[in-house]
Amino acid sequence: MLKSVCFPVAIGKAVWYTNVMWAKAEKLTNIRNAVASRLLNNVVTLATAALGLTITFRRDLTAGSNPIAHPWLLKASWCAFALVIIGGTISRWGDVVVLQKLIKSLKFDDGKTVLVARLPRICAVSYYAALVGFIAGALCLLAFGLFNF
Repeated sequence: MLKSVCFPVAIGKAVWYTNVMWAKAEKLTNIRNAVASRLLNNVVTLATAALGLTITFRRDLTAGSNPIAHPWLLKASWCAFALVIIGGTISRWGDVVVLQKLIKSLKFDDGKTVLVARLPRICAVSYYAALVGFIAGALCLLAFGLFNF
């Protein structure tokens, strides 16, 4: 019986649940997964937009009579936003891998066991790297704006 797909993976030992505890844990896990998925989608969308806009209008951002202060902040924000996009893509790839594992496991399911598939560790790490990268990119872009405008 398929219960749920955990996202991101919890690092630690497996926990056995009673039926009542399992139902509550499953519901909370599904809510957490939905929130984490929406958060990652929003962060990747915002990072893509920020990266695209700042690259497109970089000449306007750096044009003017005054020399640009701390241009490395703009480049650092681009790198951080690229990390967000790559991390988000890897994390989404992990969802596909987990679902493929669960589909394969269904072929051998006796109806009584709980199917569990672990997310590859690189996917869990990339999820958190995307979140940290977004914060870093936003702060670098904010600092660039404060120093230059």
